[in-house]
Amino acid sequence: MVKNLTIKKIITVLVTLFFLFLPFERLLTFEIFGLTAKISFLILMLIVLVYFVLRLGPTLATEDKILLAFSALSYLSVFWSIDQLRSLIIATIFSATFLGFIALRRFLTPQNIEIAKTILIFWGFALCFFALWQYFGDLHNLPLTFLRERYTKIVFGFPRPQATFLEPLYFANFLFMPIFFSLERFIKSEKINWFLSLNIFLLLMVEVLTLSRGAYFSLAFAIIILVIFVGLKFKKYLKQLLIALGIGVLGIIGAVFIIYSSASHRDFQIFVQHAGATDVAGESTVARLSYSSIAWSNFKKQPWGIGTGAFGALPEFSDKLLAGNYQTVGNLYLEILVEEGIIGLLLFLFFLFINLKYFWQNIKVKKIESLILMVVFVAIFIQAVSFSALYIIPIWAFLALARPTRMDDQ
Repeated sequence: MVKNLTIKKIITVLVTLFFLFLPFERLLTFEIFGLTAKISFLILMLIVLVYFVLRLGPTLATEDKILLAFSALSYLSVFWSIDQLRSLIIATIFSATFLGFIALRRFLTPQNIEIAKTILIFWGFALCFFALWQYFGDLHNLPLTFLRERYTKIVFGFPRPQATFLEPLYFANFLFMPIFFSLERFIKSEKINWFLSLNIFLLLMVEVLTLSRGAYFSLAFAIIILVIFVGLKFKKYLKQLLIALGIGVLGIIGAVFIIYSSASHRDFQIFVQHAGATDVAGESTVARLSYSSIAWSNFKKQPWGIGTGAFGALPEFSDKLLAGNYQTVGNLYLEILVEEGIIGLLLFLFFLFINLKYFWQNIKVKKIESLILMVVFVAIFIQAVSFSALYIIPIWAFLALARPTRMDDQ
């Protein structure tokens, strides 16, 4: 009995620490052999170690088996990869990430899930202030903004906050969790919660400031789904939801006002254009379409894939490779298709389908929590059309939260 309590305490501490360090995808990291080591990833590997030490048994859910099959395919692709060393490294990262997901979801009790959601909500609040510091600090040439040069005001005339993340789009993707978890608690409360109100306001404001077009579209689509389902199946929450969304709209207006009042007329027009589909600078729509075209043409030549993580080794990117840059497709699904082949994409799409089916079954029995999880899931994987990395830890942390398999059930 005492031993079981000690184990549960250790697990709770590890899970709590994992979510506390989850946002540090760029800051508080260090380089090892050209790879970025993250504290959250190291803690996740400790969770995996505990999982194996406890010998929870070989019982695996269907989605776990799919991920392990995908991992095996990634290793197999090393044999025909055009960049075998990179394929081996990326396949190993995939395996570690998937094992982390499998272990983490078995340690997420209802209590741990609520702790994790609370941490994510408060992290959203804190990161919003850090993002605003980056925005105004860079505008006024203040030190310690920690912005990468490509996201300072040099490019657009106003900065794009990235907080503790490598890219503004990854930061925007992370914000889906605190946005919708804050909405969940707001609509379930009978009174107006002023902290959640302020948090929703700030989160939507900062989401706009990231200038991530994929996040804009994904968020809008997810909110439309949320409103429709609440209106159809959870009508008692509709009034609170509309109030919360009204607060969010004020945050969006606030972001537009910030850019309008702090940037020149020309730079504000750049914001308006870039917020749509017009190319202005950097990783443009035309470039993304070009990379997608290259990915598709290479898939047709090698439908079994060119090797895990090997897209940047194609001859079309030899100049970038010589300069030390490794090009990605900028579209997760096309990247899986060109690198893992048709089997890899089918496995991944089946994994997504199983998760959607799970959410839908719970929504049918009127679980509002499952609706919130489904719209976060939809937002994340719609935005994945505009980025490539499959091993982003916050995404797998969310998937574990969304699909826990408690060890008590094993």
